[in-house]
Amino acid sequence: MKKVFLCILFILILSLVSCKDKDDNPKEEYNWPYTQKVAILSQDDGWYYTFSHSYYEEEDNDSGLIPFNFFAINLRYRYNDAYMTTEKVVVDDKVVDKVVPQTVQILGASNSEEIKNDMYDVAELLKYDGGEVTKEELLELTVDDIQFEELDEELFIGLMKTALNSEPHKEGKYAEIPSYALLTEPEYLSNYKFQIGFLNYMGCIDVIYIDVLYKTGSEYDAYIQLSDMVDSGEASEEQIKLFEKIQDISKGIVEENDFTYKEDGENVIADVDISRLYNFLTDIENSNYTKYIVMQ
Repeated sequence: MKKVFLCILFILILSLVSCKDKDDNPKEEYNWPYTQKVAILSQDDGWYYTFSHSYYEEEDNDSGLIPFNFFAINLRYRYNDAYMTTEKVVVDDKVVDKVVPQTVQILGASNSEEIKNDMYDVAELLKYDGGEVTKEELLELTVDDIQFEELDEELFIGLMKTALNSEPHKEGKYAEIPSYALLTEPEYLSNYKFQIGFLNYMGCIDVIYIDVLYKTGSEYDAYIQLSDMVDSGEASEEQIKLFEKIQDISKGIVEENDFTYKEDGENVIADVDISRLYNFLTDIENSNYTKYIVMQ
């Protein structure tokens, strides 16, 4: 099929309601030098598509800000056979090429030439490498004006126009947190570990996806995810309860814009210790997240 993204469930998350006002939290002291308008679209398969419009209020400020940006990342699933890369390794004292999996799926980084071509077209359209395109020119575009090989034109145009017509994004306290990440506990303890993916615009946690990975073997991708077990009906009642608890925590984190948000109630559900998740989230809060970056 030409368009693998055509049949999707649109969940537009208007970023202006996903973060508290700066005055609501005395720790939010960062003075953002620019303004952003953002739209985020999510799919059940873990893909999050974003479009952002960044600009300075002073029209004569031209310090290199990229005005328009289209980006997508999978915050639910880390590995995909279409996302492989080659690295240099030493074998028997010789440097050889080894094909290894990428540790996060970012649109345009797969082995699909069609998607790569589409992202090149997006870059040209949005003038990443220089030149100028205006907000008004982009708003005039229709699906008939572009032709992608695999990416859905309606997805792109719809997301872009939602962002350009939105209110400015709220400002938050997480200026030192990456704009996106897919992090995982470094080791399996009791045969499971937590995985956390998030998007952060203007210091606000716009999206967070938390999952539990259950170890099933010794390979890098030998695990089953709690979310999949729930979707397939394989999860026990206790695991469903665990998943609901995690979803409540995720909702609270976004609504309060606080990685240290906690839910009342049990801290051990289905033999999973939620205090480990809170420790993980606290480390992100304190910018101690490097140990959670997966190298393979």
